[in-house]
This record gives sequence, C-alpha cells and structure tokens, in this order.
Amino acid sequence: MKSTLMLVIFILAVGLPVAWLLSEFQPRRWLRILLGLAALLMTVYLSHAFSIFDRLNYNTMYSEASAKLIDTTIVEIEAGRSNEFLSELRILRSKFRPSFKSVDYNELVNQFAIEVKEKHPADE
Repeated sequence: MKSTLMLVIFILAVGLPVAWLLSEFQPRRWLRILLGLAALLMTVYLSHAFSIFDRLNYNTMYSEASAKLIDTTIVEIEAGRSNEFLSELRILRSKFRPSFKSVDYNELVNQFAIEVKEKHPADE
C-alpha cells in the first residue's frame, strides 16, 4: 500500500510537468491550463509534505534529547550530586544558542550526558 502510494506520487510529480510541457505543442488551451495548474499544485503539495516530514524529524530529535537530559538529571539528583550537576548544566546552557536554526541541541545534550557519565562512571 505504502509503496503503491509512493509510486503514484512519483509518477504524478514527474508526469504532470512533462505532460504540461508536451501539451504546449497542441491547440487545446484548456488542457494546457489544466495540466499547468495540476503540475503547480503538485509542487505545492510536495513542498508542504517535505516540510512536514522535516518538522517531524526535528521534533523527534528534540524529544529524544530532552528525554536524555531528564534521565541524566534524575540520576544525578538521586545520586546527591546536585551542586556538581548544576555547574554542568550551566556549561550546557552557555553552549546552547536557541534559534530557529538550532539543530545541534541533540548533539549538545548527548555530549553533556556522556561528560556527566564519564565523571561518575561507577554510579550507573
């Protein structure tokens, strides 16, 4: 089912602009307009679909990094290392620059969790 849908979308994405181009060499104006509109709408649809998938990917990365940060926080507080952990959190905060282009959040949190675990490896 999924592969069939992908094949149909691919055929439409490639076929509509080609059909529009080929229709320019024939006399039926309504067909040229119809195929042109269909090709443009398919472009808008594909752009929107790709932006949704990209946004979902960023949401997944952010959620995984936040879960890792929460888990590390719980472990460190339960181990009674609040003050040391707080200084590590301040370092993490100084490295993080929130913006619409912040795609390194996941990397920063992963590196943070690794550094905290390296400082206290026997407590896992």
